Amino acid sequence: EDRAFKPTDYGADPTGTIDCVGALRRTIEAMVESSSGSRDLGGAILDLAGGKYLISEGLHIPPGYDNLEIRDGTLLAANSFPREGTVLTIGDVHGVKGTANKNINVYDPKELKGKR
Repeated sequence: EDRAFKPTDYGADPTGTIDCVGALRRTIEAMVESSSGSRDLGGAILDLAGGKYLISEGLHIPPGYDNLEIRDGTLLAANSFPREGTVLTIGDVHGVKGTANKNINVYDPKELKGKR
């Protein structure tokens, strides 16, 4: 899948033992930059590839980007994760008009059987 972005390609450890927030942010940034200025990510996939990724801070997908999937893995909040934090925010947390994200799919690995 040429539209798949795997955190391990950006230095993430998929074992759930090392903080991967930086690598995951680089992965999301690469996915967003792949759109070449368009807001349509063309079905880009944040493919966690069955891994477990420890994070010490929340992740954010910027507002207004459309047509992407997140699938097949786990984001684990580290013990140091902010108590009132959010693991993954998609879009504008303040609800600014015109910044909605559309066509975001988050898949459970069990749902993917037969879809690959």
